[in-house]
Amino acid sequence: MYRLPLLLLLLLPLRLGAQTGQSQEIELSFVASDDKSPIAQVICRLYDQEGRLVSHGVSSSAGRVRLSVDRSRVVRMTSSRLGFDKLELRLSELLAQRREPYELRRKVVQLRELVVRPPAIRQRGDTIRYDASAFIQKEDRYAADLLRRMPGVSVSSLGKIEYQGKPISRFYVEGKDLLGSSYDMATRSMPAEAISEVELLEGHQHAKILKDKVSSDDAALNIRLKPSYRQRWQGEALLGGGLPAPLGSVKGSLMRFGRSQSLALVEANNAGRALPLSGGFSIADFVNAEVLMLPPMGLLAHEIGSGGGIDQQYYLDNESLRLGLNHLIAPSQEATLKINLAAGLERKRYSSHSRNTYATGSTLVIDEERREQLRRATYAPQLSYEHNAPRLYLNNELSASLSPSSLTRGVRTPERALDEEIGGRPLIVSNLFSGMFSLGGQMFSLKSHLRYYDEQEGLEVRGDERGLEASYRHQIFSAKNFLGSLWRLGSGQLEGGLTGSYHSSRYTTRLDEAHSLAQRDELDLALGLRYIRSWSNGELSLSLPISYTYNALRPSDRDPLLHRLLAPRPSLSIKYNPWYNVKLSGGLGFGRTLDPGGYYASLPLALSYRYRTQARHLLLPSDYWQANLRLEYKIPTQLFFANLSGTYRRSSQDYYIDYDYQASETQARIVEGYNASSRLNLKLQLDKQWLDPRVQLEATASYTQHRSLMSQQGKSFDNLSELLSGSLGGSCTQISWLDVQANLGASLSRHSSRLGVSPLISELWSVVGLVLRPWSQASGALSLRSTISEVAPSSFVGTHLLNASLRYTLSKSLEARLTAMNLLDKRDYEVFTISGPNTSYYLLPLRGREVMLSLSFKL
Repeated sequence: MYRLPLLLLLLLPLRLGAQTGQSQEIELSFVASDDKSPIAQVICRLYDQEGRLVSHGVSSSAGRVRLSVDRSRVVRMTSSRLGFDKLELRLSELLAQRREPYELRRKVVQLRELVVRPPAIRQRGDTIRYDASAFIQKEDRYAADLLRRMPGVSVSSLGKIEYQGKPISRFYVEGKDLLGSSYDMATRSMPAEAISEVELLEGHQHAKILKDKVSSDDAALNIRLKPSYRQRWQGEALLGGGLPAPLGSVKGSLMRFGRSQSLALVEANNAGRALPLSGGFSIADFVNAEVLMLPPMGLLAHEIGSGGGIDQQYYLDNESLRLGLNHLIAPSQEATLKINLAAGLERKRYSSHSRNTYATGSTLVIDEERREQLRRATYAPQLSYEHNAPRLYLNNELSASLSPSSLTRGVRTPERALDEEIGGRPLIVSNLFSGMFSLGGQMFSLKSHLRYYDEQEGLEVRGDERGLEASYRHQIFSAKNFLGSLWRLGSGQLEGGLTGSYHSSRYTTRLDEAHSLAQRDELDLALGLRYIRSWSNGELSLSLPISYTYNALRPSDRDPLLHRLLAPRPSLSIKYNPWYNVKLSGGLGFGRTLDPGGYYASLPLALSYRYRTQARHLLLPSDYWQANLRLEYKIPTQLFFANLSGTYRRSSQDYYIDYDYQASETQARIVEGYNASSRLNLKLQLDKQWLDPRVQLEATASYTQHRSLMSQQGKSFDNLSELLSGSLGGSCTQISWLDVQANLGASLSRHSSRLGVSPLISELWSVVGLVLRPWSQASGALSLRSTISEVAPSSFVGTHLLNASLRYTLSKSLEARLTAMNLLDKRDYEVFTISGPNTSYYLLPLRGREVMLSLSFKL
């Protein structure tokens, strides 16, 4: 019975010996072939017939590795080590008794280029940073081209910038404000390739002494340059010419940005392109109290020659020259001294045909052929010094502007033909001082603004039965001073200030031999209090200014009129940020002011012969109340920005203007009586981008409602005007050789009153553009703008404008460009507008087909 176990015990050593005979321990060593040094971390792998891994080992610092090889399964071995050639052995080679080490040859491993890029957009606090390299395209020439591609930012054709639908307050380059309000010189001349980063500063407070003390709703923009473009001169020279001759364009720029900054610019063209002339201003910009009540216009109405929704490059016959010299030095870290000189010369011509229908009881139709020519020179020097430190802020700006001009008009009607010439010479001199300082922990503010304005006009009308000569002069001197301080009050702060201002206006008119003179003197004293309560995600502000106004109106033909007004103007504003990406703000205010209703003999002569105002010497109070609300939503890291804004204003006066339309001219009479008007604006903007794929979508929608009292031919009536418009635009730059852009838009308007409801007037437009880059040194672009306008009820006219361009890079510094405008040779543009019971039809001649070849050289 013991035989079977004994047999098993005798066979077991034989079986173990058979298994041991199939497995063998071997030791390998590895050295470098060049210097025979041992190689550590060599990975040895053993594989079977099916290519499956059986076992592995790693060499030690001495270059040795021990492996157990199962001869029944292993068929090959591989060894690998980064920086050395790979070794592969069959089983027979592996089991050969070799004592010498294996030599591995070194090899150079070329790694692929590693580029580390920052995120396309980053946010830290109130600063949003855009990486320029994530947005720039090959065809982007200037800073304005690059900025248009950034979400939340819009740039006009004149280089002005808006962020989230609001104009920026300041434009910095490397943290310095060289150009002030004339920053378009930089956006339209700074090379896009020089920009490294764009910073958007939300809630920007320029004065360092006010930071963390007084909140701000301003947004500023700061350009960061690449290191190779700092502290060196850069610029461009461009020369172009074309057909029909003598079509031409010239541009030269030279700039340097660093601790001291300089920018010189010269531009000239006769291709219809607008050149923003620094120093240009209007009387409304200078004194907002001097409001001129113009004839009623519809919401879609366009002044003759304005072109409506068409760019003036298509219709304006011009010769424009612009010069700018700007220099900034920084004597210290806190101080800057700026010298800005601007000058411009321009000549503009255009012609148009209009048919105006005035209907109130009887219908009056006036057909006019108009031509206008404007010649104007502008000279605007400015000198400013600023000291901006955490405990002291000083700023003084001395500026002037002189703009002599000559305007020639020709009017042809079936009744008569007239030519009129108006010469003007507006002059303005201004000094603005602002100072803030901290004393004993208390902060004080002092401001002073002195201004002198002198506008002269002369009018001569030829062709009338009796002819006409007239002159007009408006002189203004004003001084405004403010002293204020800031105190802590509980958990909030109280701002208080006293404002004193003196304003003197003098009007002199001469019509043929008759003279008229009026002078108005105004003294205004105001005490303002403002309480601000802030918490972690919001702010509440309550203002209660009280003003005392004394007015003296001295007509030459009667006793002076004296008027005193004591009126509060309270307002309430709130800001609330429930989440980091949502911002809500709003305000409410009301008050009373004095309205100088038509107290001088005639309106400025530039309003043309057609409008005459019968003088009434009035100083009447005007009441108002207004409300606004704004909602902003943004996710910068996802390139999404949106804002919704709404404003409502209602005002009332004790007078209105009645327009008596006649074939010869329009008489405007000031009538005492209750008059109220209101205006509602709603606007929505959306901007979203995807960097992969490179797609951008923009959408806007707006609604405007204007309700006012109108009076024609002695009949007064309430009029309601409504305008609804929207647009949708997108671009795709995913394909390396092709960019696609498309924009669609539409608008609807109507007017209603007791006299009836006007037909719904509509306009549709679309812009489709293609940019092709077949080679690295060449690119081409096509753009088609189509507009379908209603030029009469249920009657539509289409306008199609096709443009093309070709750009070829000859070298790193030299580039050629061929552009063709209006290839379809469209010769006219039609506009139809409605204003209450009145309708207007304009026919605007276009420039036609033009081709220009230009060469540009980059410094």
